[in-house]
Amino acid sequence: MTVRLFTCASVPAALAMAAAIDAGMLGSARRVLLVSDETAIPELAPSIRDDPGFASAARRFDDIVSWNETIAPAHPGGWTPRSEDRPMFERMLRREWDLGDEPVELVLGSATSAPGRALATIFRSGPVTVCTGSPEVYAPTPAALPTGMGSRIERLLHLDLVPGLAPHLLAEYGTPAEAVPPDAYRTLLTEAAAELDRPLIGTVLIIGAADRADTLDVTTLRGVAASGHTTVVYAPSPRAPTWSSLAARMSGEAETLGVRLLTATPRAPAEVLCATLAPNLLVGSDVSALLSAWRHLDTPAAHVETFPSHAKDEHQIPAVIATHLFPQLSPEGVRSAQARTSGLAQGELGDLVTAVGYCLRPGSRPDLRASAVAYLERHVGSPYFRRERLAELGLPGGAPPPAEEPAAAPPELVMRRRGRITTRLLRSR
Repeated sequence: MTVRLFTCASVPAALAMAAAIDAGMLGSARRVLLVSDETAIPELAPSIRDDPGFASAARRFDDIVSWNETIAPAHPGGWTPRSEDRPMFERMLRREWDLGDEPVELVLGSATSAPGRALATIFRSGPVTVCTGSPEVYAPTPAALPTGMGSRIERLLHLDLVPGLAPHLLAEYGTPAEAVPPDAYRTLLTEAAAELDRPLIGTVLIIGAADRADTLDVTTLRGVAASGHTTVVYAPSPRAPTWSSLAARMSGEAETLGVRLLTATPRAPAEVLCATLAPNLLVGSDVSALLSAWRHLDTPAAHVETFPSHAKDEHQIPAVIATHLFPQLSPEGVRSAQARTSGLAQGELGDLVTAVGYCLRPGSRPDLRASAVAYLERHVGSPYFRRERLAELGLPGGAPPPAEEPAAAPPELVMRRRGRITTRLLRSR
């Protein structure tokens, strides 16, 4: 019997895979789910197996295995086996996980993550499927895959987060993409929500930021209060270094603003919280959670984030999508009236994402250049692009970098020159 190995690093990723299983997209096989934690010190973090909502996904699998424990003391974020050690690791894993001599297929949450790359190089002959719930599916593949891996990836399964928007992930390898039916994922979220208590109905839910949480979360709370909301549920990011002290600071700020603040269950995924609370508004910088709740639960959303052109490569396209679809929350309140309709995905948003994707990965997606040129000619001076980057790629709207002025001579050199000139003038008299 075929053994199918799944990899995931979060509860939403596990739920996306479970939804694909429920939809009949992965067929019958023995299913082994490998969970990993790629945080800086995973030994100090709780396992995602203990996170709310994970039990619902786990019921779709025959075995649950920790990738961290398997390769300890190596860190899963950077470990891949040496080429000469791969046959040895395959024998070891087959024995450790009781795989026998059965054929092995891989279902990876990410083709470019270290665990996915490691497994693809250890089990070298089996086909690969990528199943993701991240909006990064709309961005080009962020890194080159190991030799031969691209030709083994047979399918890309993804959540249909933005209807009508075509994925770019793995397109350079000719991988066909299939959307997981929204109803299947919605059912999983409802099932996972039953694992949580139901403290409030009709509240605002703030998703805590992982980076700059000490300032960004407080700013978000002020914007929510300025928009007229008085009852708020706060879900601190488990990746924030001091989320417990941050929750205390948020409580103090809420008291000053006259807002009732409740702190959600630690490590509960935002999507599961939305299915539990049915909030009137979801606010945060986690674009994946915003899109998932907006698409599958019809939850109104607003984003708080840096401008997309300032985002890093792997996050730039999700930031562009959030900026285009959702209103932005500032300390003064919501800046725009309401989210745009998804009908723009087939037109303006799709063209914008294509142009940004080409600027991110021109070497791997040269086929997108003509579309990028056409978009930039129609949108001269678009704020989504850096002019220096456009000039570097020879695209419309680019500006050459400013000419550098010659560096001034060091002061001591100037003094020596003046001294020599003075000496020559005295001698000439």
